[in-house]
Amino acid sequence: DAAASTLELSSTELGNVTATTLVVGKSDSGAIVVSADVTPTNVTNLHLITGAGVTGTAGGIAGDKNLAIEAGGAVNITDASTAVGTLAISNAGNTVTFTESNGFSVGSVDGVIGVSGSTVALTATTGNLTVTNTANANDINATGAVTLTAAAADALVTVSTTADVKTTTGGVTINADKIDLAGTITASGQTVTLRPQTAAVAIDLGSGTDAAASTLELSSTELGNVT
Repeated sequence: DAAASTLELSSTELGNVTATTLVVGKSDSGAIVVSADVTPTNVTNLHLITGAGVTGTAGGIAGDKNLAIEAGGAVNITDASTAVGTLAISNAGNTVTFTESNGFSVGSVDGVIGVSGSTVALTATTGNLTVTNTANANDINATGAVTLTAAAADALVTVSTTADVKTTTGGVTINADKIDLAGTITASGQTVTLRPQTAAVAIDLGSGTDAAASTLELSSTELGNVT
């Protein structure tokens, strides 16, 4: 606890809290930096609040807990150790970059609903990425480019039934060998790109399943869910 004007909390200290939800910060707090891996072992939800940005490039948030972030600056969490269950970020007007190690869902956590930002880039390096239907009309709500990536071979990006991914500029790109577009993408007047993540993956337009190996299958209904 040596740094001036800085609240320092170790992984051990976070693990000493047993609760449903652990809230760290408040709306006028300074920037939050994850400087080493942390695991809030004994909580279900971790909720970070700041009037500035959140950075996790030299340390990750591990343990597959649900993560809520309310920020007033760029959110940049890309450390390879990060593993969450459900992700929710409120960061309208600011960039969101989030990379996770074993698959996660966009949903609602401790009153934060979906993901909002200017540009939004969400990546699962292994496992699947799912946008669930929340109480918001737009479950991802951006004003710049949206990129959703499931990086592993045959990994799946799902936009669940009645869920919506929306941006007003910059378009939407989904990079995944499997895409389940049961919900909608709203990018009026822009470009939406659906493409495999892995080289040489085939594309089957008209298939109503996602069963074929090494094949991105998109039905007529799914293509019709893009506006």
